[in-house]
Amino acid sequence: MSFLKRCPSCGKHFEVRHTAETLESSQTGTITKTRATGARYSGYGVMDPYTNVTVETTEVPVEHDTYEEAYTCKHCGYSWTEKKKVTRRLGSGTATTE
Repeated sequence: MSFLKRCPSCGKHFEVRHTAETLESSQTGTITKTRATGARYSGYGVMDPYTNVTVETTEVPVEHDTYEEAYTCKHCGYSWTEKKKVTRRLGSGTATTE
């Protein structure tokens, strides 16, 4: 969504053009996902003390990509780059961006 960016030089909105994107690094790894089951909440966000809570921990394989994106302002001609980190679960198409 480069059209929503603002030029850091002249400050104009809607004048930014995405000119290039390069992959700098790609790493695979795992993240720990924790899920509590059996917990019940009894009004006002207080957990019911009489329920048994079990915690499941799973390792999820992920891929961490780092991109460098180049932008140019159509108004003043200023060029700059930004880094973007993308974390994607392997085996599914979901991705999160930092």
